[in-house]
Amino acid sequence: MNQFKLGDRTKEVWHGDFVSECEYITDLGYGTMLFYDIKFKCFRKVFWHRLEDGKFILNGWNCANCPSELLLDNS
Repeated sequence: MNQFKLGDRTKEVWHGDFVSECEYITDLGYGTMLFYDIKFKCFRKVFWHRLEDGKFILNGWNCANCPSELLLDNS
């Protein structure tokens, strides 16, 4: 389902009630991707999340100051 290429930007990464513009970095495997949040200046582990109405969103709740923190996080 990954449709992003290095450097692609999206304004559809959700984290709680907020939506951020993020830049795609790489696929992390197991359905997760690494993005850089331009506004909040952090890295986000993002995955496709299906809502009750069947719509898919990019869930970017998990964030960190450096990518290695997200790579060690199993959530």
